[in-house]
Amino acid sequence: MGTVFNAVTPLRVAMEGLRRLPVRTLVTVGPRADPAMLGEQPAHVRVERYVPQDAVLRHCDVVVSHGGSGTALGALALGVPQLCLPQGADQFLNAASIASSGAGLALLPHEATADAVAGAVGRLLSEPSFRDAAAAVRESIASMPAVEEVAAIVETVCLG
Repeated sequence: MGTVFNAVTPLRVAMEGLRRLPVRTLVTVGPRADPAMLGEQPAHVRVERYVPQDAVLRHCDVVVSHGGSGTALGALALGVPQLCLPQGADQFLNAASIASSGAGLALLPHEATADAVAGAVGRLLSEPSFRDAAAAVRESIASMPAVEEVAAIVETVCLG
């Protein structure tokens, strides 16, 4: 669930919901956690310490995360619908923004039960409006100026 906010309980609840779905699921627990802490998993669920997001996000139909900036923006840049389970910091704002754009759904901590997670992911997979909205956000991001262009403008404005 992130670098700072990575409590195991929300992860276990999310996994309980995801295990019910007939979809391949990749779960990462972070570099300092042991995948074995989540116990034995069915064949369609794989648990790893760490997998680089750029190696996996383009292969996802849905991303379930805490809604941290890196994961949220990475998925949006690729047009992948998301279920955000915010835990703290900017995650609540990110989750609300993703939900209001139509590119995903958000479950607050008190709403994030296994049933709610399974239901939300089911909707994200079956209702085309989420994929369409995520694609629109992807196109908006793609139309933004390149980092080098923005840096040159900032340098000119700030350094004269």
